[in-house]
Amino acid sequence: MTFTARALGLALGLCLLVIGADASSRRLNAAEVVNACSANTPKKKSLKANSKTAVWGYYFKGIRPALVAKPGDEVFVEMVTHHAGDDYAKMIKGDPGLEDIYRWTQQGQTMFMRGAEGGGQGVHVLTGPIHVCGSEPGDVLQAGTRVDILSLSPRKNPRTGKSYGSNAAAGWGYQFRAGFRDNDPREVITIYEVTKEGGQVYVKPDYQFRFAGSKTG
Repeated sequence: MTFTARALGLALGLCLLVIGADASSRRLNAAEVVNACSANTPKKKSLKANSKTAVWGYYFKGIRPALVAKPGDEVFVEMVTHHAGDDYAKMIKGDPGLEDIYRWTQQGQTMFMRGAEGGGQGVHVLTGPIHVCGSEPGDVLQAGTRVDILSLSPRKNPRTGKSYGSNAAAGWGYQFRAGFRDNDPREVITIYEVTKEGGQVYVKPDYQFRFAGSKTG
């Protein structure tokens, strides 16, 4: 998905993570943050997801910011699902940012850490953080007063021009706990296509498979 927001006031501090990366594809040091906060003109900024700014499966306040936002700035942000690996061809292949984030082979990995201990623990891919000038530790995002969400759109794979997502009907969810008519308990992954028509976003199931990593797979 892509996300566009405008910072309206002082907010967030280092407790906020929004997905994305700045044009330099690196994290900012303290001096760069101070210099960016001293600028007077609101700007439009773009954040693209990649391994140099995303974190996977952990978060702590010492992570250096990937972007600085001032009141009045508009930030265009890419968001990445941690379930993209459920269908590599549809959600990763041909997308430079996703290929970069998901590269983990016997020869090495591009992400600095995966999980709090580095071995793959944890789930969600978070990109950032974004430092909002004037914010203090403990400040919290308040939509409509601190940050105004301007739009939310499907993020297309540049190779196919299509957007796909994944839904896990897992053992901790209602669909699993409600029971099965055939008495065959199973966790199921649904791959769906995301489309946008007439200003509305729709999802269309493409196919399903059992989650092989579960006890019921």
